[in-house]
Parts: sequence; structure tokens; C-alpha cells
Amino acid sequence: MASLKLSAHITDSHSIIDIRQLTRSELTKDREYSKIFCAIENRLRLFKILTLNYDAWRAYIRKCLSADHQAKDINTACKYIHFFVDLVERMKDRKTIKRDGRKLSNEEQFLVRETAVRMCCEQEYSKLDAAMALGVGRQSVGKWIVLYEEGGWEGLKLGRRGRRPGEQAKLKGTQCATIVRLITDNTPDQLKLPFVLWTAAAVRDLIDERYGIFLPLRTMRKYLKKWNFTPQKPIRKAWQQSSAQVRKWLEGTYPHIARRAKARGARIYWVDETGVTNQANSQKGYAPRGATPVLKQNGTKRKINMISGVTNRGEVRFMCYTSMMTQSKFILFLSKLVKSNDGPVVVITDNLRVHHGKRVRQWVGEQDGDIELEFIPSYSPELNADEYLNRDLKKNVNAKKTPGTVAEIKANVISFMRSIQQQPTRVKQYFTGRHIKYAFAHI
Repeated sequence: MASLKLSAHITDSHSIIDIRQLTRSELTKDREYSKIFCAIENRLRLFKILTLNYDAWRAYIRKCLSADHQAKDINTACKYIHFFVDLVERMKDRKTIKRDGRKLSNEEQFLVRETAVRMCCEQEYSKLDAAMALGVGRQSVGKWIVLYEEGGWEGLKLGRRGRRPGEQAKLKGTQCATIVRLITDNTPDQLKLPFVLWTAAAVRDLIDERYGIFLPLRTMRKYLKKWNFTPQKPIRKAWQQSSAQVRKWLEGTYPHIARRAKARGARIYWVDETGVTNQANSQKGYAPRGATPVLKQNGTKRKINMISGVTNRGEVRFMCYTSMMTQSKFILFLSKLVKSNDGPVVVITDNLRVHHGKRVRQWVGEQDGDIELEFIPSYSPELNADEYLNRDLKKNVNAKKTPGTVAEIKANVISFMRSIQQQPTRVKQYFTGRHIKYAFAHI
């Protein structure tokens, strides 16, 4: 047997009237219910509406609890009870705050519609009285009555809520496709827009220029998200970089170098120089929200330099030095590189003037083919895998100890580089970047 619970808060007496665990026999005691509704009548002065609503509600409860009805009807009766309790709580002197249908479930909205139709069609309420009692608009009540007359109770059921996909969208499907193609294949300056990158404002101006549709930035960001565009930190490239030279390197020069090195059994090293200071540390540390951690550093800047080389097999060679890179220091590193390998070595590096020096070229020519020098296109550091090692070094070199002297910086560098030498898998990860993965394919 189902049990029902009804409670109503009576503000005048500051008490709660409660019906608990009602059995079928107890439901026949109309006096218990009458007391509750009489108290509500006296407070709200809606005796006519509440009396008729109570009679209809009482009859429905008895019907649902009869032996020939299923449990689902009992659940529906419970929903009616809670609905009427909510109704009397919101009604005061025939004035109610309108109900926000958007916050109601489909079942709750159907219950409101059904009650309005019953009040008008079965209990002879006016549309205005029903609307005021239920906290809805009078026109809505009239609309529901028409739906009921045309389709019965099924006609009152709600369909899909909210906008349909693409409904009331300011940009058509073809317009969206055109904009996506334009911002994918072009930069803003190529389309004569005063922007460096495609920001939400830049795309908005493009749409306004093409179609005369001006969108709020918030809406523009929603469109970009829908098109699978995300805000990203750009890769910085020198304007002097030649796209033709880069393409030639990727499609012709380097594949030729790789084939020739493989035929000779030569090892390819990507070589570069970098400087490490006592302030090099870009790690993040955990701290309570709003309490940014403080990293104490030496106010005086100290620096040490390093030249290193990596292979796509995970091998690492390095050498620390002070002051500037010279031809003598570069030759010293190359000679150590040759001695540490059993076969020939191919060094790929940038176009630093020292790397092209006369003494360097003379020394390389004297090595009987044990070493070759190749140079990546100018202003293209992203094509050098050793740049990724340098980035890893500067981020983590001072993670354990903040150095104060040059000797401490050097110790940190050596310690970090030796640990990297023991992690070939980590080194290979340098070659998986978008701009350097071309070198990983030619292992």
C-alpha cells in the first residue's frame, strides 16, 4: 500500500500541518483533510477555488487508490499532492508570481497544463482565475484548451525543448564553411585585416566585412569552438625565414643527407649552443589558491654556456664553456664528437658565423671524411632538434637547487645533462615535435 505525505506551511500561526503515512482507511476520513484546507482557505481567502480543487483532488485520490488501478496511478496521485501544496504556498490574495516554465520538467509542465484544462473545462473556472491560480498567463491557458480540444491529453504533451540545431543561427551553413576555409588557408594580413593572428575579434571583423553580420565576441567564440578552433600560443618565426628554403630542406636536402649517412654508416648529430643562468627555472609549484609561491634567487645574474648534440637514436654529447663561442672551441667539440663515435659523423647545425669559419672548414677538410658539416635554413631554429634539448635544460636544470655562483650553475648543468644521457627515450621525444619529426622518420 502506498503512503502519501502532504505538508503546508501556515505562516500566520508559524506551524506546519503534516499528514504522515496515510493508509487507505485513513484516506476516507474527510475531516482530516478538511481541517487542512480550511486553514489554508482562511489564510489565503480563496475558498471557492480551493474547495472545488480539494473536492476534485479527493475524488482522484480515491480513484487512484482503488483496487482496480495500478501503482503508476498512485505515483501520479503523489505528484498531484505535491503540486497542490506548491500551489497554495504560492497563492496569496489572488496574486501570484508567474511560474518560470523553463525551470520545470516536462512532467511538471504537463501537470500544470492538465490542471488548467480541468479547472476551465470540468470545474467552470474562467481562464483568468485558472491563470492566476497556477501562476501562468491567461493566453497560455487558452492555448492549452485549444490543444486539448484538438488532440486530447496527448495534445498537451511537450515536444523537444530549446532551439533546433542551426535554428535562428545568424550564419548559414555555407557561410560558416567559407569562413572556416578562409581562416584556415590565410593569415589576417593576407585578407587585409589589421591583425597579426586570428583572434575572435579578427574573425568577427572578417564576417562583418564579408556578410555584413556583426557578432558579439561571446557569440564569436562559441562559433570558433563549434568549428573545432582553440586558442593556442603561436610558434614564433623570423620574418626573414624563407618558406622555399625550408621546403627544399624538408623535401630534398635532408632526405639526401639521411640516405648518404645511412649508406656510409654515419651518425647524424643536431648541434646547437645555449646559455644557462642562475635564474633559469620555469617550473610550476603547488600552493594554496591565491597564495603564489615565491622562488628566491640571486639578484646578480650569472651565466655559463654549453654546446651539445643529439641524435634521433637518443644519444647526447655536450661541453660547457665560458665567454663566447669561438672557432677553436667549436673545433674542440667536433673533435670530441668524432672520437666518441666509431664511424663517420654528420653534424647539422645553424648558420652561426663561427660554424662557417675558415679554420673550421680547414679542420673538417683534414679529417678524411670522418665528419661532415650541414646547415639548416637560416632563421629556422625549429628545424634543429637540439633546440628542444635546450628548452628542456632551461626548464629543469635548477629544479633541485638554485645556484648562486658560476661553479654551481656548471654543476647543475653537468648533473642534468648526465641524467639526460641515461634517458634515450626522453631524447627521442625531442624528435616528435611537429617541426622536427621529419628527422625522426629517417632513423
